[in-house]
Amino acid sequence: MERGAKATLLVFCVLAFCSTAEAQYLCVEGDCINGKGKKVLESGPGGLEGVFSAGVLASGKAVFPNGDVFEGTFKDHQLVDGIKRFKDGKILEGRFSSNILIDGKITEADGSERKVKLTEMNSQTPRKGKLKI
Repeated sequence: MERGAKATLLVFCVLAFCSTAEAQYLCVEGDCINGKGKKVLESGPGGLEGVFSAGVLASGKAVFPNGDVFEGTFKDHQLVDGIKRFKDGKILEGRFSSNILIDGKITEADGSERKVKLTEMNSQTPRKGKLKI
């Protein structure tokens, strides 16, 4: 492949796949800064509804464009206590740390359930730990 073609391909890849743009929300109801309100995604389905603190969802519901719904208490843009309902029917309910269910219950789409309790977590590698199921 010629040098110019490689450069063009690289620019295309960066523009098409490597965007770091964050989702843009519009406040459509209430106080979306420090109070109860509702934000919708500017670019399509999905949004945030509940209590906001400094413009960030503190408690309430986040609906994602793919149909997933997270409901409960949020900290640093992540669910820390509540329910994650996925489009495929799976439900995670309980306490979360770094987006990992650490204490709660998983309900599969077929209705089967299992309890989860993370008993140890290495703070340097948050994805490693012992699960008691």
